[in-house]
Amino acid sequence: MAVRASDKLFRACLALADPAGAPNVVSEAEAIVRRRPALGILNAALEEMRQTLSDASTTLVGSSALSAAELRLLPILSTPLTFKEIGDRRFLSRHTVKTQAISIYGKLVSSSRSEAVQRAIELGLLEPFSGFGPARGPVAD
Repeated sequence: MAVRASDKLFRACLALADPAGAPNVVSEAEAIVRRRPALGILNAALEEMRQTLSDASTTLVGSSALSAAELRLLPILSTPLTFKEIGDRRFLSRHTVKTQAISIYGKLVSSSRSEAVQRAIELGLLEPFSGFGPARGPVAD
C-alpha cells in the first residue's frame, strides 16, 4: 500500500510541477526502505522515482516557480546582509523577508541560504559571485 501511495503521490507532484513535494515523497520512501530494506517492490519504485526526479530537476524549478517578490529578493540573498538589513533597505519587515526566503529555499529544493543561492546559480537565475574586485588599501582623503 505504501509503495502505491508513494508512487501516486510522486507522480502527482511531478504533474503539478511541485519542486518541494516530489523530493519529499522520495525522502519518505527512503525512510521506509531504511526501516524495511527487504521490500523489493519499493526499492525498484524508489530507484525509478530517483531517476525521474533527477531527469526532471531542471524543469521542476526555475524563475516561473518563483513569485515576483521572490525574484526581487533572490539576488540580495547572495549578499551578507541579514534579513533585518534586507527588510530595512526594501521597506519590509524582517518576518516578510524571512518568509519569502524560506519559500525560495523550498522552491529551489534547498535547506539553507547558501544552498539556495548555489542552486539559483546552477539554474541560471543568478550570476556567479566573483567578489568585490581587487583588494584596496585605505581610501586617502
